[in-house]
Amino acid sequence: MSFASQVASLRPQMPASTATRRSGGILVSGFNFGTGSSREQAATALKHAGIPLVVCGSFGDIFKRNSINNGLICVESPELVNELTAEFALDGVRGKGGKDGEGTVRPGWEVEVDMKTALLTVTKASGASKTYKIGRVGKSVQEIVRHPPAGQSSRPAR
Repeated sequence: MSFASQVASLRPQMPASTATRRSGGILVSGFNFGTGSSREQAATALKHAGIPLVVCGSFGDIFKRNSINNGLICVESPELVNELTAEFALDGVRGKGGKDGEGTVRPGWEVEVDMKTALLTVTKASGASKTYKIGRVGKSVQEIVRHPPAGQSSRPAR
């Protein structure tokens, strides 16, 4: 299944966004995500696909800037990326694909991001949860999250 069709198939299962929660699929990828992408469409395509949050080990600078400008929240969590790679990547190796296909979907998982404390909590469908440190998000990015461009939710991803 292609990435676009996988994201589209998840949309009907997602609860609606509220004043305190932003709904959508969360993309977790590896390191240096978005490198080589100097076009704004890389960030806007993810945002318009219904992905409010991208979590990676690190981001390419231009992609990250374009994401900020378009209200797509990007946070860095190398520990989370490494743990998910060990658990879900084929042979536990990044770049070889997932154990159950190229993309790994985990329905029922929830992610809460607290930008003030720079913590991200992942709660699995089983109820088990773990909290990870994330890279600090600057005040200008927090402002965009609190006061997004017209037509976008007004709260950070949870």
